[in-house]
Amino acid sequence: MKHRAFTLIELLVVIAIIALLAALLFPVFARAREAARAAACLSNVRQVGQAVLMYAQDYDEVFCPYYSTLIYINNQSAFVSPNQFWPQLVCPYVQGNVIGHGHLGQALITDLPAIFTCPDTTPDKNSQLADCAGNGYISSYGISDDIVNWRGPDSHSGTHTPASIAAVTAPANTVLLAETFDWLCNGKQPGAALLLSYFDVSGSNIPSGSNGAWWTLAGRHSASFVRNSLSGGPTLPDPKSTNNTFFCDGHVKAMHTSTLATNGNYWSLGQNNQWP
Repeated sequence: MKHRAFTLIELLVVIAIIALLAALLFPVFARAREAARAAACLSNVRQVGQAVLMYAQDYDEVFCPYYSTLIYINNQSAFVSPNQFWPQLVCPYVQGNVIGHGHLGQALITDLPAIFTCPDTTPDKNSQLADCAGNGYISSYGISDDIVNWRGPDSHSGTHTPASIAAVTAPANTVLLAETFDWLCNGKQPGAALLLSYFDVSGSNIPSGSNGAWWTLAGRHSASFVRNSLSGGPTLPDPKSTNNTFFCDGHVKAMHTSTLATNGNYWSLGQNNQWP
């Protein structure tokens, strides 16, 4: 019994159907992968945020400093050991102490536990050593400047003394951590450990007419474009993009960039639309 071979027309029809299905399904798969990465990123920031809160419980309910510990001797300020940025300081609450291979033993992004890196980003140890002088201020999640008082807005000087938990009057509405763009190094790292706030309006290369939140939020998810450079391309994130955000009461939420960057009460500890 002879088997009839496929005709050219039939083969072309089958190929066309396969191509059509692929065109329909590939975007769905891509969105599913992006959703999975965003979910993993949200889980990461939840774990990091819980580590920050546990640190505070062990230190008289005072949040961790952005960098090391500041003391005053004869009215002169000085940073004392350990000379570490906050991601390294809270590591014992994640997986134990880490050995840093950067400047003054600071932890590079590749020294830190994986939860400090959003899956949408790629850490680069060599670039951190070369372009960031080995400083340990690289993390996909930045701590709010209003919490750590590092930079301070234009009319105030940063005290470098972190706030207490009691100072936050509405913890469920006050940002503690959020995803950041690498504004401290070369624009290519997973992010910056310091998140500037709505009240920072100039300096630190903040574009004119903008503020620190606009400048330093990552805007990685649900975005039509993502920044990957300090020069060239967009200088601010997509307003419709989202950032996984950890609040001072311990809950996590994906927040639109435009929402965080235009409402001072998400940053104000006193919920009075004023720093801190």
